[in-house]
Amino acid sequence: MLTTTRCLNAFFNKLFGNSTPGAHLDCIALPRRLPCSNCLPRFKGTLVFDPSPLPTGPERLRPLSQPKIPAAAPAAYRPKNTKLTLKMRAAADTELRKFRLQVQKLEQDYDVLGIMPESAYLSNPVITTLLDNLLIIRTRDVLMAKIPQWKYHERRGEALMTLIKALQIQFAADFEVARLERNKKARLKRRAAGQDMMDDEESERGEEEEESEDSQGVEERVQERAVEASAAPSPRKRKVGPLRDVTNAPKRASV
Repeated sequence: MLTTTRCLNAFFNKLFGNSTPGAHLDCIALPRRLPCSNCLPRFKGTLVFDPSPLPTGPERLRPLSQPKIPAAAPAAYRPKNTKLTLKMRAAADTELRKFRLQVQKLEQDYDVLGIMPESAYLSNPVITTLLDNLLIIRTRDVLMAKIPQWKYHERRGEALMTLIKALQIQFAADFEVARLERNKKARLKRRAAGQDMMDDEESERGEEEEESEDSQGVEERVQERAVEASAAPSPRKRKVGPLRDVTNAPKRASV
């Protein structure tokens, strides 16, 4: 196939056993509308084709419009403190359970059989999710995204959002009080550390002064002793007579 110089269409028809009329003729002899690459140099026609006719019948489907790329959503608000303390969490849990009782009373008319338990109006997993995300729930949309399984969004969602905002305001004040208290303790600690350093410096200066006074006293005493030693009379020198010739002569007896 790569070395043949004859018509490629005739070659393949013969190779695959195509016995239709004119299958073994070349593109020019047949003639074919679109010649092969080997017959193209001998082709004298045109290779421009008319466009295909438009389809007939029912209306064609309209092309899909390109979807609009939504604008980047603003970053969700995240406060500095995103976790509740144990005390805050316990207080919020109590308020949410009170809210659950209120919802149960308000929804009694919808409970025809009267068999709905209290936990059905605000289950424990929902309360846990609310406690975990209490400080970042700022809108109804965020609330619905956090607890989509809660089926009372339409009738009681606004009341729940009001409770969450009230808790956020209360806890923000508690966080601020705790921050001021921490700053106060830090200032007192720094002052105490600075006072200790001042006391240490004063004690060091006192010790240095005492040492200098002691050294001055020693020097003064040394100088006084030196003066006394220079002013004291020198001891008398004993007169030594001439040596006798006989030093071991016996003493004369007294008469």
